[in-house]
Amino acid sequence: MAYPHSVLAPFYEGIGPMDRGERYEDPLQAALESARAGEVTGGGSQLSENGEIAFADVEIQLANLDGALQLAVDALQRAGA
Repeated sequence: MAYPHSVLAPFYEGIGPMDRGERYEDPLQAALESARAGEVTGGGSQLSENGEIAFADVEIQLANLDGALQLAVDALQRAGA
């Protein structure tokens, strides 16, 4: 199912791809999928000049910017964001 709203959730911490997936992406995907409210479509990390991770993000597609957005926010907060 295609969801019409693209949202980017940034995390200003030095979290690598595997940890980002376990900590944020997997619980978020489970919450969105169970409510049929959206899906996680990707994620990334930005490196600083010295090669360390400066920040990371998760790309999300949502069904709406009301309940689905709040569901995503709640899931990410429960995960520690």
